[in-house]
Amino acid sequence: QQRNLTLYGKTLIVKSLLLSQLIYKLSILQTPAQDFFSQVDNIMRKYLWNCKQPRLAYEILQLPLEKAGLNFPDVALQADTLKIAWVKRLLQDDQLDLLSLVKRSIPQAEKYIWLANLHEKDVPFIVKRDNFWSDVLAAWCRYNFKEPLNCKEIMNQTLWYNSFIRKNNKPFFNYRLFSCNIQYINDIIDHDGNIKSLQQLQLPHINPKLVLEFNQLIASIPPKWKQVLKKENHETHDQF
Repeated sequence: QQRNLTLYGKTLIVKSLLLSQLIYKLSILQTPAQDFFSQVDNIMRKYLWNCKQPRLAYEILQLPLEKAGLNFPDVALQADTLKIAWVKRLLQDDQLDLLSLVKRSIPQAEKYIWLANLHEKDVPFIVKRDNFWSDVLAAWCRYNFKEPLNCKEIMNQTLWYNSFIRKNNKPFFNYRLFSCNIQYINDIIDHDGNIKSLQQLQLPHINPKLVLEFNQLIASIPPKWKQVLKKENHETHDQF
């Protein structure tokens, strides 16, 4: 005999029976295609409304209880959350064996890449083939990527693996400059908002190739950012 469960009761059933079966697999396997999540959502909606027309928008049901929702699960979001949890493990200093494993798929998988402002569409430039760790990086990018809106946010931007700083229409990395501690925008900007020269940066062994690579980097920085940095610093000086 079918029990007349409330929407809240059905939500608990979905979480305890369906979601619990998916969580472990989603945390250790590649993320399924979007069609999979659409099918799961469709099954959950039919169960929730007894195959009838929904009386509330799905987005409302997914709101937390304190906002008059049911905290109904978003399986695609849950999949991303489970993948992002791996990033926390990778950033721990004692996870050298795990980091070594990841670097087989993502050669650049030092801590810096997880700080970079990379868009998910640029993940294929970093990871050449789809696998579990490319899914982890893509999920992290969906969470972490944002457009800097002010001087402080621009100054904290990474120079490498940044989707706003592109060469040949893709984000890039230069180990030579990176190893010279040229890693963030604030590493190359002086107090007046101007870009420092290589001499001001006091780099050892400056040669024509290093000059060329540095100039390519500077040319790749969005002009809008340069304008914001100069304007902000000029306004700050004018106040004094």
